Amino acid sequence: MLFDKFERYFFDKKKIKTTSVVSYALVHIVNPQRADSFFSIWENPEKKLLEDKKDISILQEYITFCATEINKLFSAVHDVLPSERWTSDSKTKNRFLTTTNLNGLIICLRFLIGEKRHGSREYYLKKLQNLNTFPFHNYHSSQYGRMARDIKDNFFKQ
Repeated sequence: MLFDKFERYFFDKKKIKTTSVVSYALVHIVNPQRADSFFSIWENPEKKLLEDKKDISILQEYITFCATEINKLFSAVHDVLPSERWTSDSKTKNRFLTTTNLNGLIICLRFLIGEKRHGSREYYLKKLQNLNTFPFHNYHSSQYGRMARDIKDNFFKQ
């Protein structure tokens, strides 16, 4: 979904800033010490080995698990938004692929994990059917948390 959308080199243009997504969203949702992280829902019986740093192969398994969970959400988002919005090109009006939007959704996913309300791709598809009506343009960097709460409250009501 997002593989080729992130900056990898300094000369990459019209792509999402990798550092901002890692620093403000991903670092928290993958942290084994957090109750609202992927680690808390990972059902690997040997996951303690990751915390103990005893087996590097378990790290690859955790990375794969995290990527799969993120893909469930973003695959659903991709399907519910008009295809012309799935771009990081700043010349495109109402583009979806911005650091703010990605961070807001990743943080929303962390909130859902913390509340035991995360789910399958189908679950996200059902919940996010009207995501295109969400006013993403009302949020800016440093408002990731507020956006995440608003998405959760609007689309994942009990």
